[in-house]
Amino acid sequence: MVFVNFDLAASVEQFHATYQKPFEANMALNGFDDDKLVWVRDLKFHYDCNWKVLQDNNIDGGYHIPYVHKTLASNIQLDTYETEFTEDYCMQTAKGKGSDARVGSAILYTAVYPATNINCYGPFVELNLIYPKTAKTCEIIFEYYLRKDFVDGKTKEEVDKYIQESLDSSYSVQEEDLNICNAVQTGLQSSGYVAGRYSPKIEASNYAFHSKLAKQYLEYTNGQI
Repeated sequence: MVFVNFDLAASVEQFHATYQKPFEANMALNGFDDDKLVWVRDLKFHYDCNWKVLQDNNIDGGYHIPYVHKTLASNIQLDTYETEFTEDYCMQTAKGKGSDARVGSAILYTAVYPATNINCYGPFVELNLIYPKTAKTCEIIFEYYLRKDFVDGKTKEEVDKYIQESLDSSYSVQEEDLNICNAVQTGLQSSGYVAGRYSPKIEASNYAFHSKLAKQYLEYTNGQI
């Protein structure tokens, strides 16, 4: 991955100080060197919701998982789910039950502000980028990778079978997320919708995301929003 910062005042040291922890966590689990990952496939999904609705879903501390992703929830130890965040990133981790080859022993979801996400399920790595299309639609680009050390020593048939099963699981999760995010967008447009308070226990990471985004909107518009 190549990151470009258009802030001329920014420095490499600043980038490392801000994002060192989440990327070290990913490196420790999967190793993001070119020679350690094998590219699998790229896919694009269309959502009928604002991009922020989708990212809110990604960083909600696993709140929606037991209700929306029942198969995934059955393969992770929900009582081990932990969320760590700053205004620049959100990391979510949980232990797997060992009953699913894709989930493996642990999952790691890393969201980098504003809309870059890295999902790690055992040896399977998903890089996804959210692109706003309109005020009510967005696209998400998935790049799928496998750890090279997982591929080495296995037959092509074994690898192909694992990839297909992992992709099938990923498709199911995306379909479930798509349905809930599109429904949320419909609700936001309802005349009956009223914004409530944040739940400190559940929505602290969402609050950090919203706060930084609001600050940047105000700076960009000179406070004219």
